Amino acid sequence: MLDRWYIDHAVDIRAAQNRFSMFGGGTYAKTKNDFAQQQGQGFAFEILEELAKPDNQSDSSFRNDLATLKDMWLEKLTQQKLY
Repeated sequence: MLDRWYIDHAVDIRAAQNRFSMFGGGTYAKTKNDFAQQQGQGFAFEILEELAKPDNQSDSSFRNDLATLKDMWLEKLTQQKLY
């Protein structure tokens, strides 16, 4: 088991979850080699936090908020081995 984390953000969480369910961690460039070596074992998709988009918020502003939230999680997980 690798015990590494790949942190990302997505506007459409369900689409990202479906992509992972269908193709696994091998769909991400940073995890592709480990996914192949481990034959997909030990990879999991977890939603760390959800952020609702207010009706009056622009898509661009919402994407920026998601990127900021990702950065906050990266700071929280400094003790983890990250991709």
